[in-house]
Amino acid sequence: FTYTILNEKDIAMGEKGNCVLAIIKATEEYDNLRDNLIDLRNEMENLEEIQVNGCNYKIDYFLGGDWKFLALVCGVRKANQDYACI
Repeated sequence: FTYTILNEKDIAMGEKGNCVLAIIKATEEYDNLRDNLIDLRNEMENLEEIQVNGCNYKIDYFLGGDWKFLALVCGVRKANQDYACI
């Protein structure tokens, strides 16, 4: 699980612009991600603004990844199932 500061433009598009927040070893299931990343989720829910060198910055979160990951973290079933909605 990584984060990227989008305002860094070209740096954000490469490997140096992606900073690791968590690495977990678990099967790819919604419950495992939810349980293993609960502390990170709680921190992100409470962090709306930071101050750096006397300047305040509002934080906007954007979720990204491949379709499988996005469906997984959103609790949606696999695209190849008969009924993909929950």
